[in-house]
Parts: sequence; structure tokens; C-alpha cells
Amino acid sequence: MVVAAAEFKANFGKYLELIAKEDICITRNGKTVAKVVNPQVSAVDTLRGMLGGISSSSDIDMDSLREERFPASLPGKSTTTPIPSSIP
Repeated sequence: MVVAAAEFKANFGKYLELIAKEDICITRNGKTVAKVVNPQVSAVDTLRGMLGGISSSSDIDMDSLREERFPASLPGKSTTTPIPSSIP
């Protein structure tokens, strides 16, 4: 939920109750200045919910993730970078 700072200030009690159900972003002049979250909800549980469709961490190892993001070689590209023998 997105709420203007003046509205949040005027109805603070109402929004305190809503925080238990959802996060609230507070804006000033159209820009987000704060995010109020429920401290009882674990950040890890929130991430698990967001990433629910991704396989478990036992199926993924760091080397395969690194290779996926940074392939060892690209077609037509050299994998080594020459080191200059002297710096001018």
C-alpha cells in the first residue's frame, strides 16, 4: 500500500493496524521516503514466498550459478586478457 505522508500522519492508528496485514510505503511529493513493515514477519520467509517457484538450494551449487552469470567463454571472444609489459 502506498500512502502520502500527511495521510499517514493524520491516520496513524489506522495504518498501525494495517501494517499487520501488508507493508506500507510512505510518500512525500510523489517520492517514496519510507517503508513500514511488520517486524513479526521474517525476511527469510518473505523471500521464500517470493521465490516459491525456484528449486531448493540443494539443487543449485555456486559454481553453476557463477557459470550461468559469467560464462567461461563467449563466441568470438578471448577468455584471457593480456597484461601489458610496461606502463607508459
